[in-house]
Amino acid sequence: MKIEIVGDKVVNSGIFGMSSFVQYEIRTTYPKTESSPELHLTAERRYKDFEWLHAYLQTKSEYKGLIFPELPAKKAVGSMDPGFIQQRRLDLERYLNYYARHEKLWSEPTLKIFLGDTSQGRFEDLRDRYPMNSIDFTQLDLSKMSGAYEYAFASLKTKLKKHELNVSLKKENNILE
Repeated sequence: MKIEIVGDKVVNSGIFGMSSFVQYEIRTTYPKTESSPELHLTAERRYKDFEWLHAYLQTKSEYKGLIFPELPAKKAVGSMDPGFIQQRRLDLERYLNYYARHEKLWSEPTLKIFLGDTSQGRFEDLRDRYPMNSIDFTQLDLSKMSGAYEYAFASLKTKLKKHELNVSLKKENNILE
């Protein structure tokens, strides 16, 4: 399976475009097999659809213990900047290709629907049936999450120790006011 994000477009929405978003065009190619011809699918998804897929897959019991890649970060200001959109597009493509290469996840029906396989249902119907607020986040195995969190906490711990050491040295040298 090959997944590419071949395009993006800004969809203006809301008063003065305040609710605008970027729609990404995803093209998936399933290679030819003995029993089926090469298959091409296309789908248009926005970032919040990727967030939904991410949350949904992480809470499925059959994937408990799997390490999922991080979604590209959100950006509150400047999210319509062409450079940011291009970088996010590349990051989302890498994110989807992780699933395409994963031994268990590549055949996940929800992923196929997300990628545009309408033979198994429409993505919008699936997303509406399981809204984000109904996904049980208590099922997330936080101990299996990416090392990014461990790195961030280790980094903070190191900075705190350095700060404590500096304060201690200043106290010893009577530098503190």
